Amino acid sequence: MHHTVSEQTHTGQIPTNTSNKLTGRREHNRTRTRIQRESLLLFDVDRHIELTKKELASLEQQRTELDRSITRQKRRMKHVNNVPSKVLRVIFYHCREDQSALCALLRVCRQWRAAALRIPRLWRRLMIRPHSVSHPEGVAGLDIWLARSGTLPLRISVEAGDYDEVQFSSAEQFITRLKLHLHRWQYFSVGTTDEKLALLILSRCKGPAPLLESLVVHVHVQDAELPSTTDDISRSELLRDVLEPAPMLRQVQVTNLALPIGFPIDRRPPSGLDSARRSTSNHLILPWLRRLSSLDLVAAITPSDEGGQYSKTQRLLDTLRSSPHLTRLALKDCGWQSYTDALPVITLDHLHTLELRNAESLVFLRHLDLPTLRFLDITSRRTTHAPVTKICYNAFRSMLLTSPPPLRLLKIESVHFLNIDAPTLVAQLPLLESFAVYSSSQKTIKGTPIVTELLRLLAAPLPSPALPHWPRLTAFAAALVELPGLVVLRFFLSRILPRQAAIPSVKVFGCIFSHDEAEHFRMLTRMCRNYRAGRSEAFQEPNLNFFSYVG
Repeated sequence: MHHTVSEQTHTGQIPTNTSNKLTGRREHNRTRTRIQRESLLLFDVDRHIELTKKELASLEQQRTELDRSITRQKRRMKHVNNVPSKVLRVIFYHCREDQSALCALLRVCRQWRAAALRIPRLWRRLMIRPHSVSHPEGVAGLDIWLARSGTLPLRISVEAGDYDEVQFSSAEQFITRLKLHLHRWQYFSVGTTDEKLALLILSRCKGPAPLLESLVVHVHVQDAELPSTTDDISRSELLRDVLEPAPMLRQVQVTNLALPIGFPIDRRPPSGLDSARRSTSNHLILPWLRRLSSLDLVAAITPSDEGGQYSKTQRLLDTLRSSPHLTRLALKDCGWQSYTDALPVITLDHLHTLELRNAESLVFLRHLDLPTLRFLDITSRRTTHAPVTKICYNAFRSMLLTSPPPLRLLKIESVHFLNIDAPTLVAQLPLLESFAVYSSSQKTIKGTPIVTELLRLLAAPLPSPALPHWPRLTAFAAALVELPGLVVLRFFLSRILPRQAAIPSVKVFGCIFSHDEAEHFRMLTRMCRNYRAGRSEAFQEPNLNFFSYVG
């Protein structure tokens, strides 16, 4: 049985199209509403995320800045980074002569590096070894070092070591770099084992050096008497116009490099010389010798000519005649080769310090008039005591007896003098303030050590109100000879321990003593302590017993 559509609809057996459409439309509306609502929520979430990201980035930046600040403050709290600038300058000052130490300080921290680079005077000292500047990196480093020194005067030392001329040619470009700053040179030193190389380096330094004050040339050899390998003509050509003009040059030290100097200008050169050599020898190749105030010559005078007419002594005297303003002179192995009685006497009116570093140099005392000499150092730096020949001994004794200089300090080391007695020294050197003798062979005529005789004489009382011998004496030192304890005790009682203002007091005393005399020196130490006269100590060791006193 068939029902009508209206009946089916009424009974609910089948849905109608209208009902379906209504239901779908409602679901669609609800879904769209939900989407819109959730889209708004999503937009809000995205916006919140963006704000949060920006805030997080800001927080992260703030955290980074705070972390850096804390790190900087922690670094500043460290001792290395907290050093005041004035203290840094003191540290740098003590490292200024050691290039490796100075470079190491640059790597401590940025603060130290910046501080060091702001001080140009730290970079005015250069110690150059040719092998370190034989490649482009080394030359670039030299240029940087020179630039850091600004415009300050330079102190340059070239240590060529055992380089020869061939090896040096590969590194010669550094001399060109240095010569660009020749106008700033204040000190220049050359050290090598090859005399020819020393001459070669000097020959590259031609030109004006207006600030140069000191020149040092040291050829390291085992035997200072090795024969010269270059003649005077070659030396003259190499050294002509070297460091000229140098108006400020006052100090020169030359060791084992024979200089082509010394032939007198006002006398004919040896007949054995040819015309070229004769014209060269009659001039001073180094004009700055005339302006020097300090001169050190060690094996620095060329040997005599072939005819033997000009000895080393004569050449040296002629050189000194050309240096009238010397205030200090040191000689060693400049020796004499012939009898020198006929040589003239040279007067050095301004010389106050004379160092004779080998016994044979005493011969120059025969030919030097030294009216202002204050300090005389006679030393023979050898392993054995050097006996002084008769002519040298007579030179020293003649100076004491005929024209004694107003010495203030006399030092004698490892040189043997015969028949020099204590009364002669005391009488001829009345102004002496310091006396030092380091030699066990200083004997008097009676065979007594001269130091012992001197102490006895100085301790001897004189009739009042006469002053004691050597009234200005403030320092007395002796070594290599053991002094008797009783003699030293008397000397202390006479010259050190008294408190009277009228009696001059010795402030420094030193000597050695034997084991048998140890008790006397212990007693002397106790006496000094009781008198509160100064600090005294007696050292006893297996091989040496030494007593020292400082007032």
